[in-house]
Amino acid sequence: MGENNRGEMSTLSLKKLSVEPSLRTNRYGIVTYGEMYYAVITDGDTLTLADAHNYIYANANTEILTNKTDWTGSAKTLPLNYFENTGRESAKIIKFTGVYQYTASSNSKTSRFEKPRSSFDCSTGSTHIKNAISETVVKGDTAGGTIGWNGKIGDDLAIDGVDVPIAEMRETYTKTMSTSDLDTRYKRLVASAVGKVNLKTFNGWSEGEVQFLGMSYSDVKTTDSEVVCTFQFLIRPNETDYTIDDQTISKEGFEYVWATYDNIIEDGVPKVQYKDIIKNQVFKKIDFRILGL
Repeated sequence: MGENNRGEMSTLSLKKLSVEPSLRTNRYGIVTYGEMYYAVITDGDTLTLADAHNYIYANANTEILTNKTDWTGSAKTLPLNYFENTGRESAKIIKFTGVYQYTASSNSKTSRFEKPRSSFDCSTGSTHIKNAISETVVKGDTAGGTIGWNGKIGDDLAIDGVDVPIAEMRETYTKTMSTSDLDTRYKRLVASAVGKVNLKTFNGWSEGEVQFLGMSYSDVKTTDSEVVCTFQFLIRPNETDYTIDDQTISKEGFEYVWATYDNIIEDGVPKVQYKDIIKNQVFKKIDFRILGL
């Protein structure tokens, strides 16, 4: 988590931004949804989203009291579903909304939320590579491990590469959801998650292996207040033995590895060799629990 300005390990704290939860009732007057607002704060220089996520799930309320009582006179509660990151107030403060609602595990008689049903597809995709795993020179000189080098140097150097087949894995989840929860706020949340990669383990897949592609539902309702929603995800497994030139590295499924090249003339013959090897994160990460799956 870094250090504070005293050279000590930084510490985190949680602040409630609302005294009472914001509650919603269904058409029968039963409370089925609530929100609480929080801020995670560090005394260090910068608070990372990963540290803030871990801290709020470990320290914030796991349920909230409603303003209703059950038949025994005891106050009813709503369980935590997920925390939504609602923005960074400063380098040291990240805000969250805690969403509390009935799910399949809540045993609510008024809720038909169920565990999502999943389907899996593995087909053939392709990727373009310019770097070979190994190279055998049948005649002439080495291409330096590159594929499709045109034999030129300087501004005329070109490396065409080649398309190779890879596994294209997709998972689809369908879930019955209340139309009252599919409001503009939730739709904005879905839109903000598209293209992001999982920050936490997601349904058995490790951090960095899953990308959210989007969600859809039709106007055909299962009841007057529920619809079936479909969530699409792309899967790319992490690699612990990704090899480029003489380097073996670990990379996440949605990280990008690329290289720059030096071109030289040796004994009058142009040659190409690796210069820089770079690994980039190109997609932001979020906790997919914000989707409510």
